[in-house]
Amino acid sequence: MFVRREGSQLRIGINAFEDSRGVVSVVQEGRVIEEHPLKMKPMDAVILSVPIDPYLDFEVVLPEMDLYYASDPMVLQLKRPFDTDPEARPALSDEDRHVFDGRELHRARRYGPARKHFIAALKLNPWNRDALLSTADLWYRSGAYDRGLRHANRALQLDAYDADAYFMAGILYRAQGDNMDAREAFGWAARSTAYRSSANVQMAELALAEGDARRAAAYARTALNYDTGGIPALEALALAARLGEDRDVAVGALNRLLDIDPLHHFVYFERYLWSRSDQALARFRRMNAGEYPDQTILELAIAYHNRGFTEDAIEILIFGLEQHDKPLIDLWLAYLLRELVPGLSEAHFRHAAQSSPEFVFPYRRETIAVLEWATGGDDNWLWKYYLALNLWSKDRAAEARDLLVEAGTEPVYAPFYVTRARLLSLHGEEGVEDDLRRALVSQRADWSVWRQMLLYYENEGDWARALTLSGRALERFPDDFAVAITHARILVYSEKAEEALDILRTIRVLPSESARESHRLYEWSNVMMALDRIESGNY
Repeated sequence: MFVRREGSQLRIGINAFEDSRGVVSVVQEGRVIEEHPLKMKPMDAVILSVPIDPYLDFEVVLPEMDLYYASDPMVLQLKRPFDTDPEARPALSDEDRHVFDGRELHRARRYGPARKHFIAALKLNPWNRDALLSTADLWYRSGAYDRGLRHANRALQLDAYDADAYFMAGILYRAQGDNMDAREAFGWAARSTAYRSSANVQMAELALAEGDARRAAAYARTALNYDTGGIPALEALALAARLGEDRDVAVGALNRLLDIDPLHHFVYFERYLWSRSDQALARFRRMNAGEYPDQTILELAIAYHNRGFTEDAIEILIFGLEQHDKPLIDLWLAYLLRELVPGLSEAHFRHAAQSSPEFVFPYRRETIAVLEWATGGDDNWLWKYYLALNLWSKDRAAEARDLLVEAGTEPVYAPFYVTRARLLSLHGEEGVEDDLRRALVSQRADWSVWRQMLLYYENEGDWARALTLSGRALERFPDDFAVAITHARILVYSEKAEEALDILRTIRVLPSESARESHRLYEWSNVMMALDRIESGNY
């Protein structure tokens, strides 16, 4: 519905999305001043014009289509407070302020800064429950399970019946492969309604990993009693049914999953595993048509592996490799086959080592163990590079930096040196410029590498070298407006506004992240030129 007051007339536009009928009413001072019955088909549009008192507030009501508008926004004003009382924060202790700030950053997924606040709170009070559990969660996300468990178990020393602490401990124990302690922790967590469903799913998956179909199905059904649409519980039930060869239960669970998510890849692969038909396999492959299909393959394979279905995970990865030649798929295959078929494992390992690192995204938490295994058995710089990227994304920048420093200058790959330069810069260490030069030497045809070098000079305030390099970049990439804008920016900061204007007057800037800067640089250049003219008396 569209509503606009035009003097003493009210203009109302209504667009129906389905077969609709009802009465639209215009109300002023509690009195209906006009009503219009409507009968509309999908995509019908009706425009009404209603005379009203221009000085009074009004409401437009169409209850049958759940449409309502009030000219006075205070009519819909909620009574609860929306602003923080300025006296509230100073009243908190330093410990509570750190916990509050950490929690806000955690919600915003700014995990590194959040951890710093929680650790600061724990220095003030080592028994702060919220800080302990939040820090445990952050270490879990970072793949540092030992450190996470120290905090979760300390919370349990504080309160032996803390369901949050038990669940946190459970996922950390499970990530370490300690299924016995994980099961015990989830059992306690499941006593709380907050974790009744999720803890039972975890116990169902632990039972699957042990090949206990009956117990897995029982836990999955308990989880579904408290969350009828729980996808992990339905997947666990489907797997338990296949393990116990109960086709009817499996079909029911898979159909329910498709009702919730018609594109659910797990369902199509499970149907293939039941039928083993070429048609079902073709359907699974056809459905895997997302933007990064290799990532879907990895996600699915890791999910099967985590539940103890390693052979199924291997089969998925093999199918994925037939369609997507990606080193991470090869590496995961090598890792899962290392004890089952060592010779084949070695072949996949070698193939992964020889594959291009372009568009490889090694950021999953579960991939840390695979990359640690790879770095332990081979000195190839690629494994260190992938592992460093993963650890950096998990707020473990110091460990990432150490790995890349270990790799030395063997790589002939610009992103490696750009990454190491960024990590060295984060730690205030020397060698940043040297690494950026290595990146530029190994990949001169890529503007993004030139850009990193230019950003370094800009941050250092070395405008002379920045200007020389941006001029060379413009010669190499004369048709790239982003290069031209960068050169213009450096000209402006080098107090060469007239040269910057010569560029900015002629380039065509497409809508992009650079577009706003181009307009700002144009303004600055003109203002600088004007100030120069004023100083010389040329008004």
